[in-house]
Amino acid sequence: MLDALLAASELTLPLPDTGTLRGDPTAFGAALIDLLDIPIGHGLFRALAFVTSATCSPATAPTPSSSTTSSPK
Repeated sequence: MLDALLAASELTLPLPDTGTLRGDPTAFGAALIDLLDIPIGHGLFRALAFVTSATCSPATAPTPSSSTTSSPK
């Protein structure tokens, strides 16, 4: 379901090309606000918030002992 929401958001939220460094993020921010104001934007926001909180919890974070480092020989 998340993949479908992301695909739909790519169609409804194209990357702007205003020709200026300031204009592109400003236009993108305005379009993002508009997207989050419609039902598909609400669903995308909720899905991303759920995925982010599930993948960034301390219980699932890697620990220094679980990293793969080679010991000197």
